[in-house]
Amino acid sequence: MTFITDDKARIKGRREAINVVYNAHNKTVFSVVPVDAKVKTLFAERNVNVNFDHVLTGIDADRKAARYKTPEGEVWQDYDFIHVIPPMCAPDAVRNSSLPWQSGVFAADAWVEADKASLRHPRFPNVFAVGDIAGVPRGKTAASVKWQVPVVVDHIVADIAGKTSTAVYNGYTSCPMITRYGKAMLIEFDYDGKLVPSFPFIDPLEELWVSWLIDEKALLGTYRAMLFGRA
Repeated sequence: MTFITDDKARIKGRREAINVVYNAHNKTVFSVVPVDAKVKTLFAERNVNVNFDHVLTGIDADRKAARYKTPEGEVWQDYDFIHVIPPMCAPDAVRNSSLPWQSGVFAADAWVEADKASLRHPRFPNVFAVGDIAGVPRGKTAASVKWQVPVVVDHIVADIAGKTSTAVYNGYTSCPMITRYGKAMLIEFDYDGKLVPSFPFIDPLEELWVSWLIDEKALLGTYRAMLFGRA
């Protein structure tokens, strides 16, 4: 959203008239080190101001002001337009069950307890978790599910046959990042934060038209085909 806002203003010849601010809730703008460095570089080149350790705690819509908790104390920032990503947690059906983590970093948001490699629940071995609900370090993307499901299926089939599966989910996550109209970075990484590109001819840290095409056209077509039962 930050990149698109910047690019839209440039296209309209109005970039000098606006101040773009990105408030990060922690000390980075992206959890993967090389991507974090790249985005910081692009933000600096495009005059996007970044504030770290700014946790949104409230919005006064009448004043058009947002309140943040910072290490220095509470601060308010005025805005004309604000785009917010809210905190996320498991739905009540899961939260009020025995499935969530009972302790650790995933407990507060009630994600389903799961072994990060097999995606199997350690207390309920006939339960597996995939997608957004899975309490694993990565994997909350549609692309992750595509890699997670075969692992789970392999384990279920092995259980039925009285065997043991060795299938492992490595944390694969895909995050196509649109950096301007018509260009994107196709970022893919694993549990260790290592970049694992699917296409050797695509540099994951370069703004490319083909990466934008994959995100905006190819994947959209795939989703449409899935919706109509053709994939």
